[in-house]
Amino acid sequence: MPPASPATAKNPNAAKLFLNWCLSVEGQTFMIKEQGNLTSLKVPPVLAKGYDPNKVKSWVPNFKQYQELRATWIEDWNRAYNYRQ
Repeated sequence: MPPASPATAKNPNAAKLFLNWCLSVEGQTFMIKEQGNLTSLKVPPVLAKGYDPNKVKSWVPNFKQYQELRATWIEDWNRAYNYRQ
């Protein structure tokens, strides 16, 4: 059973097949074309409509920034989704 499937799944084999398809080139191609998803495959099968890899800017904070922002992010998330710990 794949790790993304809960232990109580009624159809663990179906979950495994679906996950395998989602991660396949065929599944990735479908999700890019039909849903506008991005892929983490080293060689993307296609590019999403309007996606320009040269214009994508990723922000990766350094550890100090992470420490400073983490509590605020968690508060915002909890407030947005009415989550109580």
